[in-house]
Parts: sequence; C-alpha cells; structure tokens
Amino acid sequence: MNEDRTSRTDERMMRLFCACLLLGWSLMIVYMTRQQLMPLYVAPRMEWLVKGSALVCYILGIFQVYMAVVPTKHNDPTACNCASIETKHNRGFASSLSSCSAAITLLLPFILTVVWPPMPLSSQTAALKGVQFTPSTSLKQWTSGPTSSLPASEENTTPSDQTSESPPSSSKVPIFEADEFTQMYADLAKQLYNKDVIVVTEEKYMEIILTLDLYKEQFAGKRIRIPGFVYQDKEMEKGRFAIARFSMQCCTADASPFGILSVNNTKQTIKADNWVEGEGVLTIAKHENNQVMLLNVDSLRSIPAKEDPYVYPDFNFGS
Repeated sequence: MNEDRTSRTDERMMRLFCACLLLGWSLMIVYMTRQQLMPLYVAPRMEWLVKGSALVCYILGIFQVYMAVVPTKHNDPTACNCASIETKHNRGFASSLSSCSAAITLLLPFILTVVWPPMPLSSQTAALKGVQFTPSTSLKQWTSGPTSSLPASEENTTPSDQTSESPPSSSKVPIFEADEFTQMYADLAKQLYNKDVIVVTEEKYMEIILTLDLYKEQFAGKRIRIPGFVYQDKEMEKGRFAIARFSMQCCTADASPFGILSVNNTKQTIKADNWVEGEGVLTIAKHENNQVMLLNVDSLRSIPAKEDPYVYPDFNFGS
C-alpha cells in the first residue's frame, strides 16, 4: 500500500511539473506575440498555428492540474494480488518514462531560449548555409524552359523610360523566352526591364531576384537597387561582398540566404551584418565556377535593420 501511495504521489508531482511546462509554453507564446518576437521564429502565415498551440497548451496544462489534484478512485478488488501489483508497477515505470521524455521535450526550448536569446539570423548562419547567388538553378532542374545562357532575342517593342545604361530608345527590347513553368517570371521581366532603376522590393524579393538571375544576360547593364545585410567570406575575391536577405517559408529552420554578389566602388566602408542599400549597374561574373549576377555598386548607404529581417515567397505570384 505504501508503495502504491508513493507511486501515486510521484505521478501527481509529474503531472504538476508537466502542467507548469505546458502553462509556461502558453505564457511564452503570449509574451513573444506581445513583444513582436514571433517573426524571428515563424513566417506570418504560420503565426496562427503557433498562437493556436498556446491555447492548446493552456487547456492541457489545466487538465494536468485537474488530474493531479483530484484523487483517483481505486475500487479494484484484486488490488492486493501480487501479479496485479507487479503489472501496475511495470505500467507505472513505462508511464513515468514517457512522462519524463515529454517533460524534457517541453523543457528543452526554454533552456535554448535562455542560451540563445531571440535574434535575427546573421552572417554566421549564412556562412553555414551558403548564400545562394543562382536561385534560378533549382527552377531549371524542374523545367526545360529558358536558361541564362540562351542568347537574347529581340522584338519590335520600344521602352518608354530607360537610363543611359539601358539601350537607347531606338533599340529593341529582348524577348524573355519562357515555358509554362517560367512564364510568370518572363511577365515580371517585361515589367522590370523598362524601369529606370529596378528596385528589389520586400514584397517580391525572391521573385525579382530569381527573375534577374533567370534572365541575367538580358538585364546586364540595367541599374539595380537592393537593400539587405552585408555578407562576406574568404571565398570571395577582394573587394566583393553580398547584399543578402534570408528567405523564409515556414520557420527559421528552412530560412535560406539569397542575394546579389557586389563590388564596392564607393569610398564607404562596409562591415558584415550591417544593413545597407546598394545601387549600381548589373553585370555578369564568375564565382565558384558559376555564372552569377555581379552588381557594380556606385551608390551605397547605411539603413536601419528591418523590423522583420526576413522576406517571404509571394504565394499569389503568377495567379
């Protein structure tokens, strides 16, 4: 009887411990929401799931408190049977082991949050993952559509507003060849080509970067303006750096850095992880045996770090 009473006491303590963790999880999610820390962990379209989990954790926590406080009825007439006691002991051990595993799983994020406080991903993470300078490569693996090595075709269309780096008004604009998979990027390329300065915006960061890379021969000589954080590594030639952003689909675990390789032609000093907005003429260069876009930056200014440091795919793009 004493052993059974001790087992029930241990079970109640474990339930109370799990209840504290579940309620703590719920409060932590509420805190992150109020402090606007959620974008550092998940994409906006996934936030409702995390907020919903706070409610689930709260309900489960209250249920664990109820199960620990309310006494369990024992009306088993075979309670004194040795075989029954042994069976209960075995089940109790398995249950305790399962509860301990669940508790550790819930406790680990709290520990990691203390060890690594919430902060945006930086150049250190970018170095581990590797900055993507040729985002169209993955797209080309799934389609037989245009590649950046295709010669630029021409059509009888005259741009209305071009800079000195763009072809003169009498020149013809290249055709952006496409198939069913890349037609949306070709349509965007036509919109971008006639702009005086092509601005890589927050809303369509990935779509614009991919379009420029997909048709880099056609866009060579055009002026590009892009904001992002400075990334440098030892593999880059002297004077080169990248203006990059982390693209996130669901959470920071799947975030990948994308950007444009750049050359600083200004007198402004750059430092890793500083946020800048660079503008210059787009050219093509070789980097790690790949043909990549190279931005000859002639205008560079420091900008405040973005409140939301990540960019997200536009799921309505092409629809």
